[in-house]
Order: sequence, then structure tokens, then C-alpha cells
Amino acid sequence: MEIGKVCMKIAGRDAGRPAIVIEVHKDGYVTIDGYSRRKKVNPQHLQFIGTKVDIKKGATHDTVIKALEKLGFSQPEKSTFEKKARKKNKKSKK
Repeated sequence: MEIGKVCMKIAGRDAGRPAIVIEVHKDGYVTIDGYSRRKKVNPQHLQFIGTKVDIKKGATHDTVIKALEKLGFSQPEKSTFEKKARKKNKKSKK
């Protein structure tokens, strides 16, 4: 595993969202960022696409998003769960 590898999150609430590895930890975990939350994750929960981008360790969120957009990825549509949660929050604030 190395910094700059492009992957898709396959587990958790960010499943199906593209991300880039921005840090590799000694314990075998990696930190990812992209259209998923910046988070330390188990690599078994990622599907590596086979593409690598030139990015520095600990790159900013904006840098990661620009790199994903250059590769042709776009902001994924909100999941049904996210839409329902947002709608519920709007109702409770009224």
C-alpha cells in the first residue's frame, strides 16, 4: 500500500464512494480522504482501482477532490438514508 492509491470504500456508511490513500500507518491501517470522510480505515474495507495519483502525505481535502475530479470522478448522489435523515432534521427544527 502506498500514498496516492485510488480506491472505493466497500464497507460502512461511505460504501461506494471514491477516495485516495493519504497516509499509511505502521499498524496496517490507512487514512483515506475524498468523497468519503477523512478517516483511518482497514484496507480490507477498500477496493483498490489500480490507479495512483501524485499526492503528498496528509494532503488537504481540496487537493484530494481535485485529483479525483481529474480522474473523472464526481460527487456521488446522496443515499436514501442521508436524504431521509436530512428531511427529518428539517422537520424537527420547525
